[in-house]
Amino acid sequence: MPNTLFRIMDAGHGLLIVILLYFACRLLVVHKEGLLRVRTIAAAMLLITLIQTISFLLINSTDKTHIKIEETFTIWMDLLSFVGVVFMIWLFYRNRHIFQKREILLCCGLLITLLASYLLCLAFKFADWTYVFYLPFTTIVWTYFAYTIEHLQLKEATKITIDDAFITELEQVLREERRFCRNDLTRDEICRMMCTNRTTLSKRLLATTGKTLREYLRDIRLKEAALLLKTTNMPIEQIALEVGLQSTSGFYRNFLFSYGMTPKEFINQTN
Repeated sequence: MPNTLFRIMDAGHGLLIVILLYFACRLLVVHKEGLLRVRTIAAAMLLITLIQTISFLLINSTDKTHIKIEETFTIWMDLLSFVGVVFMIWLFYRNRHIFQKREILLCCGLLITLLASYLLCLAFKFADWTYVFYLPFTTIVWTYFAYTIEHLQLKEATKITIDDAFITELEQVLREERRFCRNDLTRDEICRMMCTNRTTLSKRLLATTGKTLREYLRDIRLKEAALLLKTTNMPIEQIALEVGLQSTSGFYRNFLFSYGMTPKEFINQTN
């Protein structure tokens, strides 16, 4: 296989790695599934590396200058991958609260293994035996990493669906018999009605809405208060008590924060 074709395949391999890192970054930064199946990228990487390895062995047996011709290009390509991998490890560390600990450790372990294999080749100046080892070994690791990313993507998509249903159920429980208006409503009582525990309730609510249970309850009460202000002539203080807010000053402060106006201004605007 000519050196030019070998170089093109090496560039294609690097491009696939960049695409794979993009999907991982998309998952870890914006928590959305990628547009393409990651396993397709993994299969393409395996195929290219298989052809590359066979090509390298055949050419290297008759042409000892091949590694020198490709050395600069390969080192720069792998150096960019090295930087991307370091960035990805940092992203996994930053998002360690999103996924299970074993998943974070697995991904970080795979990426650190890639860094170690690159450093090994660099230490021996990409000698023939290190390059033959480096091509298939790192691609196997990249492939396993691709499947792990796909698993996390599917899990993230499933979790979003489940948590949407979870929030819908929570709101139904709170609005049934206007439970959210009760001052004696406790977290433990809500957990019993939701058939869950305090920790799970707090984590899933925070992950889906970014709010604590107290903040979520406050928002529901404020929405109900806004509806009463718009549709009834009840005094503001009575509305605050009606929706379960005991402190009138707190009601004014929270309403102003949420709606950008006081309850009186809200009434004037809606009338």
